[in-house]
Amino acid sequence: MSDHGIVLNPKKCHFFKEEILFLGYIVTRHAIKPNPETITKVKDFPLPTSIKQVRSFLGLASYYRRFINGFARIARQLHEQTKTTKKIAWTDEATKAFYELKERLTSYPILRKPDFNKPFEVVCDASISGLGAILTQRTEEGHEYPIIFSSRSLRGSEKNYGISKLELLAVVWSVQQYRPYLLGSPFQVTIISDHSSLAGLLKTKQPTGILARWIEILSEYNFKIVYRKGRINEAADFLSRLGY
Repeated sequence: MSDHGIVLNPKKCHFFKEEILFLGYIVTRHAIKPNPETITKVKDFPLPTSIKQVRSFLGLASYYRRFINGFARIARQLHEQTKTTKKIAWTDEATKAFYELKERLTSYPILRKPDFNKPFEVVCDASISGLGAILTQRTEEGHEYPIIFSSRSLRGSEKNYGISKLELLAVVWSVQQYRPYLLGSPFQVTIISDHSSLAGLLKTKQPTGILARWIEILSEYNFKIVYRKGRINEAADFLSRLGY
């Protein structure tokens, strides 16, 4: 390290630990999980009575959204409460969303750490509700395990896209979400979709407009698209429908 000008402060270093606290996460050899102290704060957070409190709770919960299936769908009702400058109009749906987020976070979800010596897979899907994606890898036995869950709602003109365009949007959005993991990987990335015509769409000879832009974005990555039937692709499909 001295050859590269890196200096370590012994007081801030930890060696030979089974797990460490880093940036609000508990990091072990194989997994990442939320800091229990932060989870306690979430658990003890009272039902908000002001917009400021709603925003505070969303900020706290959003830090761990990677652990929560369908975060965008659950948090939607709470985000709606922050769109006014007036007193919040608390609804049954918002109350349900608040307690569901608390329940999801306090169940101590655990994600596996990425292994950069293994290939990555991106399972993605789109629906009229939103986009869903999961960054995964496989064990030596071939079992798939999650690294990050992602979902979001459709925006503006995206709501007018046809299904093929939506499915390609899901692919582009997914790889951009997981860019730090995928770009430069020595392994080919497998993108799994339940839309069989995607590969042909990407081979359009003279693409124009947004299709050309998306193909240019994807050209940065070494990837292949694998078709997986909808009933087998249920996890990403579920996330996309939670993204509204």
